[in-house]
Amino acid sequence: RRILLNRLMVIILFGPAQCLSRRVNHPGQFSVRITPEIWSNFSAQQQRASRDALVDALEDRLNAWCQRVEWSGGRFPVYSRERIQEHLKTLRGLDVIRDTGFSSSLLEAYLVGRARQFPCDETEETALFNGALQRIREPDVLDPVDTGGQATVFRFSENSVTYAMRRVDLRTSEERLKFVERVNTLSSLRQRIRGREGSQYIYELDRIGLSASGEAGIEIYRWIDGVSLEEKRSKLPTRAVVEIGARLARGLQILHDENVIHRDIRPRNVILSDDNLRPVFVDFGLARLATSQMETVFADEMMAPEVRCSPPAWSKAADIYALGSTLKALANPKEKEFAKLGSAVERCCAYTSEQRPTARDLVEMLCEVESELRIQEKLEASWNAVAITASGDTGLHEVLRKFRPTLDGLALGLFPSAFERCGQVALFLDQVVESRGDGRTKLGSMKNEKNYNGVDLRSASVDFVHSLRLERAHWQDNRKRQQILRRYGEPNDSAMATMIADAANLLGRALEIGCLTATVAALLDVSNVSY
Repeated sequence: RRILLNRLMVIILFGPAQCLSRRVNHPGQFSVRITPEIWSNFSAQQQRASRDALVDALEDRLNAWCQRVEWSGGRFPVYSRERIQEHLKTLRGLDVIRDTGFSSSLLEAYLVGRARQFPCDETEETALFNGALQRIREPDVLDPVDTGGQATVFRFSENSVTYAMRRVDLRTSEERLKFVERVNTLSSLRQRIRGREGSQYIYELDRIGLSASGEAGIEIYRWIDGVSLEEKRSKLPTRAVVEIGARLARGLQILHDENVIHRDIRPRNVILSDDNLRPVFVDFGLARLATSQMETVFADEMMAPEVRCSPPAWSKAADIYALGSTLKALANPKEKEFAKLGSAVERCCAYTSEQRPTARDLVEMLCEVESELRIQEKLEASWNAVAITASGDTGLHEVLRKFRPTLDGLALGLFPSAFERCGQVALFLDQVVESRGDGRTKLGSMKNEKNYNGVDLRSASVDFVHSLRLERAHWQDNRKRQQILRRYGEPNDSAMATMIADAANLLGRALEIGCLTATVAALLDVSNVSY
């Protein structure tokens, strides 16, 4: 009953009942008279205009109520037009209102009186707060992924798409209001950046709001299969760090253009996606508008000096410092090419915020380093060297074309260990196998064939390729990696490459792809290129 009353008072009936049944007022702009007698005679266009006017009035009234309450920290919930329209749709479905009028004149009269003093107690303030946020039903089946100090992250599937769900408990009014600020920031950001250059480097938010009970904040976004850059610390060549940095700088530029500060940029909060090796900013738990009041203090050296003390001085420049620290953490400073990147990193990590470049400037700086290192030219040369080996087989060339992002990653040095490099070539072989025949050809079944087109595929090399493909998710796990290698006599780097080449030879003969061996040999050569 209490929930129903709250819903009637705020979420459903919204405020002065005369707004719904007597008159729709938009201060200073227009006044539209709406009565049941004339509503039925309106044209469809007139009805839409009147409903728009109703939403305008409700938006003004609800947000005026929100600003009337003395919320802590000066924060307050904001009702969007979309949220109001959702509530109106619910009410019409429940027959509480019809078109723009109440179904019950008695209820209307009661609420007119209550609305004059609304909100007058904590219960009504809570209802006002809850009504501003979307309610999200948590999936029945969730796979726990990570539990941190702020939130718990789960994984689940919906309509054949994999999502992550971030759940944070909202125990205090301060936590609830901070979550509201985050909802407003991210919901607006999602709509404004969609499809723009740079948005592909920012996680894809699907929906954000309150749990059904209203006791937790729920954030659902597309799951990214890949590894965090934390796994690449001090392992990447300069050319790889430059490419990653240029892409992340483009993502940061679009955030800063929308006046949003990430505030927690570090290697573990960037995922390198498996499908196209795209670096993606994740974990926007601390993201805020640059104009917001921010009191979070960080102690670690990844963060700018001005946010390591109290009171912190948060600005877009703090994100620049953190991105510079991230790139520095990824690179090998002993590499001779690092000096070309080092000057850009040092500018990002300048002690004072005024000395740091903007995100837009950083994009230009890194593009200049990219040009100086002739990275794109060398990537194209690597592609041509491999592509020419597959030119005699249209199907193989098509698989190779789809594999291009990974080929570029091999050439850039994104896979520092021979195990990872062999694993990527093993994935290519698996894709070749699945591209043949009617699409039902699988490496898992082929490896047990004694006579597949006259070829005995029961070899350790083919089995090794299959194991690498199956254990892709565990390539960064040293213990799991050693378990795999022990099964095959703990081969060294050279022996692993030989096993991959042998498997390519056998599979090429079985599938009648004469150039497969040469293509795999070229891929292995690209993996070992030193610019």
